[in-house]
Parts: sequence; structure tokens; C-alpha cells
Amino acid sequence: MSFSEEIYIKIEQYLANEMTEKDRLSFEKEIANDAILAEEIEINKQLQQDFGETPSWVSLQVDKDETKELESFFESDEAAILQQVMLEAQEAYKDEKEVPVFSLRKIAPYAIAASIALFIGVFSLTRKDTAEGLYANYSGWKELPSLTSRAVDENKLLTQGEVYFLDKQYVEALKKFESYTTLEKNYVPVVSLYKGISYMEIGAYPKAMKEFDTLINSKLLDSSKGYWYKTLLLLKQGNKKKAIQVLHIITSNSDNYNYFEAQKILKELQ
Repeated sequence: MSFSEEIYIKIEQYLANEMTEKDRLSFEKEIANDAILAEEIEINKQLQQDFGETPSWVSLQVDKDETKELESFFESDEAAILQQVMLEAQEAYKDEKEVPVFSLRKIAPYAIAASIALFIGVFSLTRKDTAEGLYANYSGWKELPSLTSRAVDENKLLTQGEVYFLDKQYVEALKKFESYTTLEKNYVPVVSLYKGISYMEIGAYPKAMKEFDTLINSKLLDSSKGYWYKTLLLLKQGNKKKAIQVLHIITSNSDNYNYFEAQKILKELQ
């Protein structure tokens, strides 16, 4: 049964203890004589208990640096499409079900808050300058030199490891690379890179960091590559602050590996 808006206003006032003594007694007589009204009050009372007070808008905080980008997103075609989908869903729901005025008034702030959170969430997922987004953009590994041509790989451990690596079987690849480094007395930078990336891809971040730091500290010709892959590791971890610190090191010398790419990422992160 649907009640008038006047009744829902009375329900709201009654549950909020905002009625005068006279009005309260009069309304309680109505409740006593109307089982459906009494049930409606219980339902709305439960709604209040479930939702609590109107949500504080300050809890929906957006970083100041993202404000302009959010405004641009809301004006974009993607936002327009999402808004249309939500409106169509809303109309479909209204066609199927009649929602009491009181319930709408109480739930509306939460629905609005959820909608804003959804917009912000979609916006964040579509952004390419988030730490994780940048990692995804720059972690193709196509720039890695092949291991198959190394003359020292007499037992084919590196060749086998690279096959596993390209097939994204990183655990199996690491078995081959670790076996190789156990046998090989000399430090081979490119193998360290493959090991570091493999550890990074399986989530063994401390081991990955150790490999990249070892390369950095080797002071060999390829040592600056360690900074680049260390940056990608930090981005994958979502550690934007430390990633920026390492990017500053890369961009301090134009001879460093991926100098220009580092500049691009730094610009997007700051």
C-alpha cells in the first residue's frame, strides 16, 4: 500500500521525535488502528537503524590535484554514456517498483554519495597517470635483450628461462635463472633484470628490489637500467612517492636509461 506524502512526513517526524505531544498521541491512535501503517513505520524505523544519519559529504574527499581532471571527465563522452546508463536503470526501476516518498528522502543522500563514488571510481580506473596505470603502460618488457644468443649459455639454461619468461611462467623461468647464476661466477646484468622482473611479476617484491639495487650498485654500463626497473616496481606497488624520487635520479642525467620516458612519467605523476 502506498501512503500520501503527508503521512510519510508524519512518519519521519514521529521517528525523529519532532512531533508535539498532541500530534504524537493523535498519530499513535492512527497507528493503533492501522496495521499497515504500523508495519510501514517499523520498516522505516529499520531503515534509519541500517543507514544511520545522513552521510557526511566531507567523507567523499577528492584530491585537489584531481579536481580539474574530474571536471573534465564529467564533461567527457565517457561520463555522458555512464550517466545515460544510470538514468535508464533508474527509469527501469521506477517502472517496476513504486518507492515510498519517505524511503526515497532517507535513502537519497546515500544513493547520491554512491553515485559520486562510482563516478570517481570509474574516473580513477580510466586514468592512465595512476601508479598502477603507468606500470601497465610501461611494463611490456619488449626492450629486454634476448638471452638466446649469449655464448656463455652452454647448458641452455638462459634459453629455457627466456622461453618460460616470454610465456609468463615466471616461477619456472626463475628456476632456470637461479640455476644459471649459481653456476656462473661472473655477474651478468641482463640476467639480473630478467630475475628482478620475474620476481616482480609473482609479487616477490623484496627479491625484485634486491636484483635492481644490485644492478644499480654494480656501476656497470647498464647500471642505470636498475633505476628504471626499480621505478616500475614502485609503481606496481602503488608507491608513488618513492617512484618520483627514483625518477628524479633518472632525469638528473640524460645518459641514463629511458631518460625521456622517465620525464614523461614524472610529469604525469606530479
